Amino acid sequence: MLMKRLACLLLALVMTCLAAGCRWQKQAERQDWKEIEEKGILRIGVTECAPFSQKGADGSWSGFDMDLARSVCRQLGLEPEFVELDWSGRVEALNQGEVDCLWSGITARSDLLETLDFTQTYLASRPALVIRWDEVEQYQTAEQLKGKTVAVEAGSAGQSAALACLPDVSVASVGSQKAALEEVQKGLAQGAVVDHLVAQAAVEAHRELTVQTRVELGTEELAVALPHDSDLTGRLNRALSALQEDGTLDTLAEQYGLTGGLISG
Repeated sequence: MLMKRLACLLLALVMTCLAAGCRWQKQAERQDWKEIEEKGILRIGVTECAPFSQKGADGSWSGFDMDLARSVCRQLGLEPEFVELDWSGRVEALNQGEVDCLWSGITARSDLLETLDFTQTYLASRPALVIRWDEVEQYQTAEQLKGKTVAVEAGSAGQSAALACLPDVSVASVGSQKAALEEVQKGLAQGAVVDHLVAQAAVEAHRELTVQTRVELGTEELAVALPHDSDLTGRLNRALSALQEDGTLDTLAEQYGLTGGLISG
């Protein structure tokens, strides 16, 4: 038990230190901004991940991150173009130039810093364990999940948290947080480790699901992901800072019930 708690604490410390470091990007070498400015369009890689990004029946995108992206684009004189990606291949799509950035409940993670850049972080959250409501008494601790299957989004902070804090479970990687939750709904997994805010939205939409709050899984902070050394990173950071200063970020967070998680500075 002590070793598991230490592993979870270490994960939380790594994420916190990373988030602090992301606020000071080194001088960019990639010259992406000129082409983006000339086109007047920012191509944003997204996936369905409520409350950050949701696709309507008409193909339009809504959610906290989508509205924040629109506000940033207005600051930069750009039009946002939301590009739905196979989220399991999101990093490859970004590095191959299919999109200019990833912006859909993205967690700033230390293991991606060699291939990606992150903007300053703007919202704090944490991984959460989602289980079926009728199994809430059965799975109250990490020990009770021993030998069971927990679904996670491949390459996500949820996957890192599950591996660090639930070492005795079988971790099943799927294409998105939405898919991880569907594994639980279908009975293919006993739990799903997803972002706490994603978990909240899922529980509100699907009454058969609940969050098991007794299982500790660390913390995380959200940011925008960009190609390594892109000169777009500084532009986005300045726009995000401006939205913090003029109150836009506070207004959006209040609209989506996320005020308590805002990161300032």
